[in-house]
Amino acid sequence: KGGGAVYRAKRCSKPGAPAVALKFPAGSVELEALQSVQETRGVPRLLSSGYYMGHRFAVSQILGKPLSELFRRIEPMGVEDKWQCAKILGRLLLRRLEAVHRCGWVHGDVAPDNVLFGRQDDGSVSLYLIDFGCARRFPGGEAVKAFWNTVEFASVRAVQDTVREPYDDLESLGYVLCHGVFGDLPWFRWTRGRNNWEETRGKDCQRVQQVKMTFLRGEWCSLGFEWIQMMKMPIELTKFLARCLYRPKAEDGMPDYDTLAQLLGERPYEQELSEAIDIAFLTEKCQDLAPEWQPEYVPPPP
Repeated sequence: KGGGAVYRAKRCSKPGAPAVALKFPAGSVELEALQSVQETRGVPRLLSSGYYMGHRFAVSQILGKPLSELFRRIEPMGVEDKWQCAKILGRLLLRRLEAVHRCGWVHGDVAPDNVLFGRQDDGSVSLYLIDFGCARRFPGGEAVKAFWNTVEFASVRAVQDTVREPYDDLESLGYVLCHGVFGDLPWFRWTRGRNNWEETRGKDCQRVQQVKMTFLRGEWCSLGFEWIQMMKMPIELTKFLARCLYRPKAEDGMPDYDTLAQLLGERPYEQELSEAIDIAFLTEKCQDLAPEWQPEYVPPPP
């Protein structure tokens, strides 16, 4: 993917300045994508970039804990309560992905660990997409190696060396929401805890694709009795997954984001209001998942 490790760092030349996230090395395509989407919501601010010892680096705002941490917290809740929470997360992430797509990019690796809680300029809590190491331009992007991204949440098309499309991100979002509501999904058995993953990767990825196709069609019964809880799948989530399977387009040739947003509870023509309400909810409930708020840094007088 993008490669590199992310470090918590401070600027030695600016005592008192807030900590930042330093990725080294950073991929050139990853940096290009980040620079292209800087004006969109839910993308970490790129503060600096350059070269060190012949490799690219990127410095961005510090963020908090991943979405997977929230999923662990809500696990004891009932399906309906978890779905209400998942709809809020889904609305925010859908509109963030739409913004990335309209900038001419596909994220390529939507997964719970690639969504972090962070602070907006006013201190409110929001969701941020990170790790653009699998990002590709759309249209016109190059084909991506099969299952180069997080296999558990990759689209069914990702089993092939194909050019990624916006609906691939949205299908991944659907799996993320299912994971938030139901926990482990039927194909996780082939992607986690395997000592010989590299040896069986090709065959296991084919199995994952087959089970996901069954899942997308809503054929829960054929998955086995152990997955009977999938019968509680919210009808809106079933429809969301179905649209990701059949991929209907809006008049502009892009995915029909508005219909998908409405399935997640957004009222027509009220995108900004929905955003404000959802951000207020996260700010109230998820303070400890975001980093401590530090107002914009003002250097001390000389």
